[in-house]
Amino acid sequence: MHAIGVDISIFNSFIANCKINTYDNVSLEKNIKIITERFFENPKFSKNLEFEQVLIEKLKEFNDKYFPVSEFRYKIKQKLIDENKYGREKENLFLPVYKNLLTKYKIEFLKQNPKTFIDK
Repeated sequence: MHAIGVDISIFNSFIANCKINTYDNVSLEKNIKIITERFFENPKFSKNLEFEQVLIEKLKEFNDKYFPVSEFRYKIKQKLIDENKYGREKENLFLPVYKNLLTKYKIEFLKQNPKTFIDK
């Protein structure tokens, strides 16, 4: 298979080149370590990581309260609740929590009306 492509991301270019070139494993490991260290040093990454950790914690609390596994499954099987309706209700209940976290951590999830490829 043949392909031609252009990538502006150093990391993505590195991965693409790994697929087609032969590398010295010591050099490869050294470069992976450099990229990884720079990635974790990026303040935007740490903000996003903290956001994800808090979001996971909030989702766990929410799911434990509203979707206890055995009880939830039992109610669905017994047709005591409408799964789709219940899910939509709980989604709307959690949405403000999610939006507050996006605001708190200044996360831009999707750009409104992206004008360039990179904005998408």
